Amino acid sequence: MLGRTIADPDGIEGRPETVAGLGLLAVDTVLAGDKTTVEARGKHVATGSEIAGYEIHIGRTGGADCVRAVRRSRRSPGRGDLF
Repeated sequence: MLGRTIADPDGIEGRPETVAGLGLLAVDTVLAGDKTTVEARGKHVATGSEIAGYEIHIGRTGGADCVRAVRRSRRSPGRGDLF
């Protein structure tokens, strides 16, 4: 949602289409595969504030902002260490 576009070519979340995201990050997402939802906690990189929420994963996201960390996670090493 925060990226430029969200594509659902297989109609996983509704009819097959590509929609505009909010454009806050230089990324594009393509929905594919199984959906997972996990609770996540961490610290906001810029402010050090504690944050909590949910990560919803379904598909792949790519683009320049994928390498820019927004938070440091407390989840298991190797999975979601930086987001």
